[in-house]
Amino acid sequence: MTFSIFFCPSRGTVRRNLTEVNGGYLNEMLDYASSTPSNTSDYNQAMVDFWGPRMSSFRVTFKPFMYMGMVVGTKACSRIGFNDVKDGVSKTLLISEKFLPLDNYDGSGPFYGGMVRPFEGDDRGWSDGWDFDTVRSTGLPPRRDEAVPANLYNTGDNWRDYITFGSAHIAGIQSVFGDGSVHTISYDIDRNVFNKLGDRNDGQVTDASQWVN
Repeated sequence: MTFSIFFCPSRGTVRRNLTEVNGGYLNEMLDYASSTPSNTSDYNQAMVDFWGPRMSSFRVTFKPFMYMGMVVGTKACSRIGFNDVKDGVSKTLLISEKFLPLDNYDGSGPFYGGMVRPFEGDDRGWSDGWDFDTVRSTGLPPRRDEAVPANLYNTGDNWRDYITFGSAHIAGIQSVFGDGSVHTISYDIDRNVFNKLGDRNDGQVTDASQWVN
């Protein structure tokens, strides 16, 4: 069954993973992801903070770790409730559009090295758990969808693409906050301001004029 609500009309129609050699073959995809913040101002630390302190070559073993977004990894962090969102649910990012390479709009990918290259950030679908398909990081600023060189696919060299928020829109990304309100966040948002929006409990609430387009 396909749920059209999971897809942004600006990217066209709904899509499935059409790459037969990929583990997510025929899985339904989605255009949105929950948010998790980075714990430092270092861009390069964002991937490590995405997984918590237990990542090695993208192989993960969950251990206790205090995720600071509104959505947390199962068995990796205690469950949270509204009272745990100290910054206020209207000031904390919950879900937003995720970055997607242009070549993946149809559910496949560019042809390179004798095979079709699916994008790891959109190859397993909505049921993938804590992974790039369903979670993105506010540790990197959002950006508009663009082409990614096929030779970089699934090599680790384009790791930022996996965890970045983005969309096909010109001005910014459509985002849902904890109170259910929807706002457009500009691509020009300061990275540190964006990261504060993803953190439910840093005590640094930002004025909307700093990020609403």
